[in-house]
Amino acid sequence: MPHYSLDLNQYQDNGALANFKNLLAQANTLLSNDNVTQKQIDQMLKDLTTARAALTLKETKKPTTDKNNSNNAKPKQKLPQTGDSKQTVLGLLGFSILTIGAISLKKFN
Repeated sequence: MPHYSLDLNQYQDNGALANFKNLLAQANTLLSNDNVTQKQIDQMLKDLTTARAALTLKETKKPTTDKNNSNNAKPKQKLPQTGDSKQTVLGLLGFSILTIGAISLKKFN
């Protein structure tokens, strides 16, 4: 028989939760009875299913995601440029070629 687990702490503590807990206790008592009939089990399952559907989850507070909300506004920061631009790379390459050429000319003269 598969084991079913339900965290009742996630539901609002109201009449529906009390009713579900009561029916759950009755179901456990019913299942321990050696003379239980299939009709009684089917009815208890139907009652538990109805009671489970009536449970209401507790509300969870979600952070505000409104971008227009001034409380959530973060100051704009200028981020540093990462990577090199094509002009910088080409300039460094040209400078390197000129430097190597100048060093080569001094060696051979």
